Amino acid sequence: MATQKAIRDYLADLATLGVRPSQYFKLCVARLAVIFFEAITIGLFLPILQFVQARGDRAELVQNAAYWKSVIETLEQLSLPLGLPTLFFITLVFLGARQVSKYAESIIRSRLREELVRNVRSAGFEAFVRAKLDVQRTLTQGEIMNALGQETDRATVSAYEPVTLATSIFMITFYGGALLIAEPILTLWVVGILGLTAFFFRVFFRLAKTSSIEITAANEAASVFLAERLRSMRLIRLTRTESLECKEMDSRNEWRFRVNFGFAKSQGVLSALSEPIAVVACFAVIYLGVNVFGLALEGLAMFVIVLARLTPMFKEVVSLSQTLVAFRTSLHKVASTLRTLLESREPDDGVPAPMMVKEGIAFRSISVTYPGSDQPALKDISTQIAVGTITALVGPSGAGKSTLIDLLPRLRQPSSGKVEIDGQDVALMELSGYRHLIGYVPQHPQLFDTTVAEHIALGVQNPSFHNIQAAALAAGADSFIAQFPKGYQTRLGENGSLISGGQRQRLDLARVLMSGADILIFDEPTSNLDAESEAQFMATIRHLARENRKTIFVVTHRLSSLVHVDNILLMENGRIVMEGTHDDLMSRKGWYRDACGQQGLLRKPGQVTIESNKHHG
Repeated sequence: MATQKAIRDYLADLATLGVRPSQYFKLCVARLAVIFFEAITIGLFLPILQFVQARGDRAELVQNAAYWKSVIETLEQLSLPLGLPTLFFITLVFLGARQVSKYAESIIRSRLREELVRNVRSAGFEAFVRAKLDVQRTLTQGEIMNALGQETDRATVSAYEPVTLATSIFMITFYGGALLIAEPILTLWVVGILGLTAFFFRVFFRLAKTSSIEITAANEAASVFLAERLRSMRLIRLTRTESLECKEMDSRNEWRFRVNFGFAKSQGVLSALSEPIAVVACFAVIYLGVNVFGLALEGLAMFVIVLARLTPMFKEVVSLSQTLVAFRTSLHKVASTLRTLLESREPDDGVPAPMMVKEGIAFRSISVTYPGSDQPALKDISTQIAVGTITALVGPSGAGKSTLIDLLPRLRQPSSGKVEIDGQDVALMELSGYRHLIGYVPQHPQLFDTTVAEHIALGVQNPSFHNIQAAALAAGADSFIAQFPKGYQTRLGENGSLISGGQRQRLDLARVLMSGADILIFDEPTSNLDAESEAQFMATIRHLARENRKTIFVVTHRLSSLVHVDNILLMENGRIVMEGTHDDLMSRKGWYRDACGQQGLLRKPGQVTIESNKHHG
C-alpha cells in the first residue's frame, strides 16, 4: 500500500509539473533503440571470434555453426569478401546505429529536462504574481527562489531519470547473463583503454568550459530579475504589469534554455563519440592479441564485454538510484509549491470596471479579520470620500491603516461590508480593469534597473515620449532628469540606487501620473524628504486633486504635511475614532493633537507652524 501511494503521489507531482506520458514514450523508444542496436553489436562479436578461431576456413566455420552458410551466401551476393575487415565493418555499422540512437536519446532527454525547467519556472513565476496576497506573504522569497531555482533543476532529474534507471537495470541483467558463459582474464588492458578515454575527454574540456560560462551568465541574469520582481509584487499588481513581467521572465528563461540545451547537445556529441574510441581500441586489442601475442580469445571477449558495458552500467545504476532517492523530495517541493500558488490565484472575472471615478468612494460597514486571528484588524468602518479630494490616514502603528488601504486595490477582501466606487461594489468588478483606476506610490519607491523613461511608462502600452515628459513635468521631475548624463535614457540602477530619495519619490509620482489612474495612494510619501521637498510634494498632489480631479489617499506618520488636506481619518484599534480637517482634529483631545505636539507642531487659530529655534537679538 505504501508503495502504491508513493507511486500515486509521484505521478500526481509529475502531472502538476506538466509531464505527459507521450514524453516518456519518446524517451523509452530512443532508449530501447540503443539497447536493440547494442545487442546486435555485441552479438556480432561471436562470428568475429569464430572467424579468428577458424583462421578464416569456410568449411570449419560452416561445420561449427550452421548460420555461417547464410552469412557467406549473403556476403557473396553483396560482393563483399569474407574476412575480419568486413566483419568489423558490419559491426561498426550497427555500432554507428547504436550511437545515433544514443545521441537521439541524449537530445530528447536534455530537451525534455530543459523544457521542463523553463516551463516550471515561467509557470511558477506567473502563479506567484497572480496569487492572493495572503498566500504570497506565507511564502518567503527564499522559498520561492529555491523552489524555482535549484529545486527545479533537481526535480527534472527525478522526473525523467527513472527511464534511464529501468533500462540500465535491464541491460545489466542482459550482460550479466552473458557473463555466465564467459571467463574474464585480461584486466590489465583496462588501464590502456581508460588512459585513451581520459585523453579524449581532455580534448573537449575547453569547449565545456566555454559553455559553462554562458550558462552561468544566463542563470545569473534570470536570478537577478526574479529577485527584483519578488520584492516588488505590490508595484507589479498596482501597475497592472503581471503579463509584461511574465513575458520578460519568459524571455530570460528562454535564453537560459538555449544555452543549457546547447551545452547538452555538445555533451551528447561527447557521449556518442567516446565509447566508439574504446570499442575501436578493443578491436585493436583483439587483432594484436591474437596475431602478435597469441592471447586467448575467450579472455579478450570477456574483456570487451566487461569494459564496454557492464562496469559503466553498474556504476550508472548505483549513481542514479542514489540521485533519484535524494531528488524525489525536490520534485515534491516544487510540485506542492506550484499547486499552492495555482489554487490561490486571484479571480479576474466580474462586471466591467468604470473608466473613471465620477462621484467618490464609500466604505460601508467594513470589517476584516486575518486568517488564524480572533481579533479583527478593522471593525465596522464606514466613511465616504468625495472625488477630487485628499484624505489622510493617521494613527498609531497597528491601527489598521494599511489594511484599510489594501482594500482599495482589492489586495485583501473584507470579511464583511463592501467598498463602493460611484455606488458599485468593487468586489463584483473585473479585477484587471478595476486596478486600472488605482495608482500606488510606496514609502520606498520600488525602481527596477531600467531607464528613467521606462520607469515612468511602467505598465503603459506604447507610451510616447511626449506623454512621458508631460508626466515628469507634472511631478516636478523634468528639471533634474534633464541634468542626468543621458536624460530620460539614464539607467536608475538596481532599486534606483543611482538617484536620491527625493528624486525617487518624484519619478514614482511621474509613473503614477503616466498611468492615468484616478485613485492615487501614497504610503508615507514625505518620510524621507526635507521640509522644502515636503512642501513642494504636497503642493503637487494638491494641484492633482483640484485640477485633475484625482482622489488621493495619504498614509503618514508625518503630520506636518496634513495641514491642507481635505479630510483626516484618525484610526485606533481598527476603528475610525475621529474624522475631519486638521483644525477639526486639533480642536479635540486625543491621539492626533498629542502627536502634533510631540512632532513640534504648535496650533494657532487657523494655522500650524513648525517650532524652531528662536533667535534673540
